Amino acid sequence: MKFKLINWLREKLRKRRRIHREKDKPEDSQVEDDVTNLPRLPSTRPNVLTPSPSTESLALANSPLFGKLPRELRYDILLRAFGGGLLHMDLSFVHPVAPIEPGRVLFSHTGMNTNDRLDVNWDTTVPKSWQWWSSVCHRVMPNYEKTWSFIRMSHPEIPRPGDDRCRYGDAHFCQSWPGTYPSKCKIGIMGWLLSCRQAYVEGIDVLYRTNTMHMSGQTLILNLPQLLPPQRLSAITSLEIVCPLTLHGAEVGAIPEVNLLKDYLSVFASCLPSLTRLYLALKAKGSNARPVDMQSVFKPLDEFVLKTSLKEFTVSHSHTVFTPLYNAVQNEIAAQHRHQYKTIPEIWRNADGSYILPICGPNTEPFYKQVETSWPKPPRVGYRTVGADVAGDGYWLVEGEVDNYTPCRFSTVYL
Repeated sequence: MKFKLINWLREKLRKRRRIHREKDKPEDSQVEDDVTNLPRLPSTRPNVLTPSPSTESLALANSPLFGKLPRELRYDILLRAFGGGLLHMDLSFVHPVAPIEPGRVLFSHTGMNTNDRLDVNWDTTVPKSWQWWSSVCHRVMPNYEKTWSFIRMSHPEIPRPGDDRCRYGDAHFCQSWPGTYPSKCKIGIMGWLLSCRQAYVEGIDVLYRTNTMHMSGQTLILNLPQLLPPQRLSAITSLEIVCPLTLHGAEVGAIPEVNLLKDYLSVFASCLPSLTRLYLALKAKGSNARPVDMQSVFKPLDEFVLKTSLKEFTVSHSHTVFTPLYNAVQNEIAAQHRHQYKTIPEIWRNADGSYILPICGPNTEPFYKQVETSWPKPPRVGYRTVGADVAGDGYWLVEGEVDNYTPCRFSTVYL
């Protein structure tokens, strides 16, 4: 009896010490400690959701919806309802959001419970756990891709992918999107997916294949093969990714830490066979306006683009990293020519290390036409471009978050 009591007291003291240590740890450390508790896929699926051909035929025969509407028409309806957009996919180790007080009016994204500073009101009385979260992205305006080059130049205050805060209820353009608030902020596909198996099969394919998925959580990205079924990963065609880029080194020059970047690229190359569009936001940390040695970053990017089948690839850099790079490319190209052009702050980098700069159109055109480029598609060499003679396998380099510095607009360069 005596030894049982001693062991019981030791166990209680051990638990109390562990609780105090956890409270003193930074949040990132707690996340690492709980990675083993991720909501990973089961080794075997309890139910088969994808119907066999015979089951599919039976569903089509007995359903007014699936029996009378052609597949192409059903696809168009699903595409308009749930596809062709920019969606958030997030997995975070957090407290649940606190319940909203009765009668309180909210204007935050998805109607999330936030304070006046748009910080989430977490319910700290409930322990943290891994929680899935998703929404339509309202950081951008409707049809943003059609005018994004113009927006980047004329509205530098609009958040870039690296500064997206939809996850925390802080989105800039909820009011610009059609629909009823706050339901328009949500994807709203769950009811359709749960209605029947055939609806699930057609809806889930549109969801993953036609939307761009925004992901910023390291745990989610590095563990994608353990969190999403292979058939869902193989359906993903477009991603918007935020990757932190920690800078080390003396005041003379900063050297980026690229191990995390390499891990991200390895996951994309091995697990996403249908990926054709990638926007990679490299968010610099610790730059302090120091020169940055970008060659260590370009090497894995060049290798990645050569072994994948991307049709559109964009890499954004924080302002303090992009501006010196942009100026260096300008000077390199200017040394080869003797004409004066007004260049646009976008850089096409070929995998062989050569560069192409887009240039502004004539002043007789409207401003949005002057700054129109082929982005996100590769440049058309010879049409408002200077630099390399060929646009081979490569990617766009653009300016990301502003870093509290004056953004780079246009520069006149003698070429």
